[in-house]
Amino acid sequence: MFNLQLICKTANALTKVGHSRSQAFVLAWVMAKGMNSKVTGVTHGKRQTALQRLLRYDPAEVSVHLHREPENLYDTNAVAVIVSVHGRGAYKMGYLPSPIAAVIAPLIDTGKAIQSMYQTVKGGYLPGMNYGLAIQIRI
Repeated sequence: MFNLQLICKTANALTKVGHSRSQAFVLAWVMAKGMNSKVTGVTHGKRQTALQRLLRYDPAEVSVHLHREPENLYDTNAVAVIVSVHGRGAYKMGYLPSPIAAVIAPLIDTGKAIQSMYQTVKGGYLPGMNYGLAIQIRI
């Protein structure tokens, strides 16, 4: 069952940052049901190595946290994706895509709890092929 009060509060927060009321409710319902997203910036630095190592662990041991970065020079709505393995530490794997971050960032700024869950590491099927990270986001 969905928390209708939470969906309405989320829609109101989205309305305050410029979304129309109908658009805000559509986005709030999508987030309540859970939206899948890829993580951008996974080829920067040593993130490919980190993703390859992440394949070694049981998905139940992997947790995902979203960290707001308003001081980011490239995107004022930037939301970093931090992945941690139980007992092994945490690593910044990349960022939410800009269109999704534009919706999520104002919610984080207003104190809404955003759940993020690890789904899978994709790619790497052939030598030289990059890995990618898929997560699910839910209010």
